[in-house]
Amino acid sequence: MNIDRRKFLLKALIVGALGTSIGTYDYNMLEGKSISVPLWFTIVVLISHFRIILLFWLAFENQIKAKKWLFAGFVGSLVYATLFWIFGEFISFETAKLLIILKQLIIGALSAVPVWVVLKVNYSKAHLWIIANAIGYALLEVYITNINFISSIGIISKVVHYSFLTLQFTLDGFWVIGYALFGLLLGVFVYKIIEDGVIESKSQI
Repeated sequence: MNIDRRKFLLKALIVGALGTSIGTYDYNMLEGKSISVPLWFTIVVLISHFRIILLFWLAFENQIKAKKWLFAGFVGSLVYATLFWIFGEFISFETAKLLIILKQLIIGALSAVPVWVVLKVNYSKAHLWIIANAIGYALLEVYITNINFISSIGIISKVVHYSFLTLQFTLDGFWVIGYALFGLLLGVFVYKIIEDGVIESKSQI
């Protein structure tokens, strides 16, 4: 399958960044707050995660003809939201960072399974989707937990603390960069799946 690798990865990066702008604030809204309605918590996380799944489908639908992609994405998002809430009962924001990263690794892998079920029908390397999500969410957690450290570096610190606007703009920019890189990582793995792993099709997915 002939795919322009550069354009494909650029699209993945852009989609990752867009997923941030429409989803990240839901996470920020939850941080450090006591959630009295677990259902509300789950719905907010679900909406954020599913938006990103939807954007990836829009980016990749010309290469991955997945009629079941959106349904699989929804189920994966539901798994993600449910596990996020369950783990949240035991792992707080004050928990050891290594444990939080491990949590994201597990959630990322398990929530990718429904999409893997769809992809494996036609792609022999569909398992890379699970690996990509596990690594992606774990690395994203590492990145996010170190934003304060990054903000304290030299000239970046001066820009961040120059005014309220530069503080907000810079911190939001860090989120966008993080999710853009996450998108790029997924793009690299998805490119590998669709470029080298095609099975002789039994049915179009």
